[in-house]
Amino acid sequence: MIIVEEVQPAGLGAIIQDWEIDTLTLPWEERCRSHGRRKTDRGREFALALPSGSILRQGDQLLLSSERCQVQVQEAQEPVLVLRPLSPPEWAWLAYQIGNRHLPLMITDFELICPHEPAAEHLFQQLGINYEVSERPFTPAIPQSGHTH
Repeated sequence: MIIVEEVQPAGLGAIIQDWEIDTLTLPWEERCRSHGRRKTDRGREFALALPSGSILRQGDQLLLSSERCQVQVQEAQEPVLVLRPLSPPEWAWLAYQIGNRHLPLMITDFELICPHEPAAEHLFQQLGINYEVSERPFTPAIPQSGHTH
């Protein structure tokens, strides 16, 4: 089995002439797993043995040299909850509420996005927060770390 031990970050890896291009579409949690078996979208199998803490991002490339194949990472569409704060205090309050429950949070210019989890949806309903259920790639602002009380 081919073992990939390094990633060519998006924008740095050039297309190699005469190499096949394949894709690997993964949700957020799978993009955080630096070790294990993977299968490309076309069915090519390989293993990852990346440094601990590695996170695969949209456009990253994995080189399968013996097969002369470049595998481009794609972020999968995932169910998410989307919030659109209207003021700076609302941005801060919503981010606090989500972070206080240790939920991952994606921040864009206009939205706060978290995974569609029953606990988050219940929280938003309980607090009277307007939200939208959607499906899109999800990458939190800060990877989750352990936390104890």
